Parts: sequence; C-alpha cells; structure tokens
Amino acid sequence: MFAFASNLMLALASQCAVLIVEDHVDTADMLRRFLRRNHFSAEVVYGGMAALEFLERGQPRCVIIDEMMPDMTGLDLLRQLKARPEYRHIPAFFYSANFDWRKQMEAEALGAKGWFIKGISNLDELMREVTACCTSDEDGESSENTAN
Repeated sequence: MFAFASNLMLALASQCAVLIVEDHVDTADMLRRFLRRNHFSAEVVYGGMAALEFLERGQPRCVIIDEMMPDMTGLDLLRQLKARPEYRHIPAFFYSANFDWRKQMEAEALGAKGWFIKGISNLDELMREVTACCTSDEDGESSENTAN
C-alpha cells in the first residue's frame, strides 16, 4: 500500500521534504500533519520496500522510520540505505515504540541521527532534529537559506 500525492512534494525545492516510513496509518497521518503544520513537505509510505521504491523517484532531506514493520525492520531499511551510495547521505531518525537499547545502539552505529520513542518522546524534540537537517547543506554545514 502506497500513499503518494499526485504531484510529489519531494520535488519542491522551497520546502524541506521528509519521508515517513510507518506501517500504522494513524501514526503516519499524525506525523504527516504535524510536519505539514510546521511547514515541511511530508510523504508517507507504509513499509521498508515501499520506501526503497519511493526513493528511486525522489530523495527527501531526511527519513523518519518505524522499527517494527511487517515487511522489513527499520534497522534493515537503514542498513540498505547506508549500503547504497545514492542514499547513504540521507539522515534517518527512528520514531518507534521499541524501547530496546541494543537496537538503538545498533541504529546509532549504522548512522541514525536519533531514536524517539512513541508516546514518550516529545514531538518537538523530533522537530528540532528534522529542522537541523533541513537548515544544513548535504555536508552538514549550516545553511543561510532555511527550508521552511
């Protein structure tokens, strides 16, 4: 199942584009609405395979990934992103109900920028991290032109 807008918002250079990879429709919709209210472009796919297919058509400034999904775990998706030169520069954040510190450490070792726990982490914390990605260039340098 895919949730693609008729015109991909990822093509808009004037906004920071975020890809949400989340299999729970309610959580995905809440994140998308929260990001859009904060002037970010946000698209949702409902699994890891859908994320890989989506990335073939456009690249976001960052990705928010759920760990526990039916087709592949978020860690498996992150491994695939980091293994591909065309995607390894995309910052990834986890937004998951999973509390396992070993998985969090593995995600960090793979290059994840943060792990936020559903229902515990404040969405403003996640927003600060996403904003930081969107206000820096691809080399991590701060940009004078903000995306929002």
